[in-house]
Amino acid sequence: MALTRRNLLKWGTAVTAASLPGLRHIAFAGEERSGNHCLVVVFLRGGCDGLSLLAPTDDPNYVADRAPELRVQTSGPKPGRALRQNFAPQIDFRLHPEAAPLGELYDAGHLALVHAAGLQNGTRSHFVAQDLMERGLADSPGFKETGDGWVT
Repeated sequence: MALTRRNLLKWGTAVTAASLPGLRHIAFAGEERSGNHCLVVVFLRGGCDGLSLLAPTDDPNYVADRAPELRVQTSGPKPGRALRQNFAPQIDFRLHPEAAPLGELYDAGHLALVHAAGLQNGTRSHFVAQDLMERGLADSPGFKETGDGWVT
């Protein structure tokens, strides 16, 4: 494994969390217990957008609108990992090469990828959209009356 800033942060955080009393259960999953299920929601913020993580690599609009150096590739030195899926079998969805290990979880049925999920209200505020998503609201009129939500 190459020493990159990403790997240093990833492993440094895991080692630190595992070594501090009371934080080990946060860093590493415990034993599987029957009947207990866990939902982990990853709300992408910052530089990892949905089309970088999971790309419709042969979609003509994706190919036309994304610069080649920003597209997930189907071949070459670092191709994306193809996913078997039934939702849109005519489209070649691939994980970004750096996210390829997620493919094992996906193949095992332990991971679902919900692509292009969002709001229908068309807010032009990134911050309002984040708050609505975290509170599980469809639009902003009820925003002030809701102090919590499914993520908050």
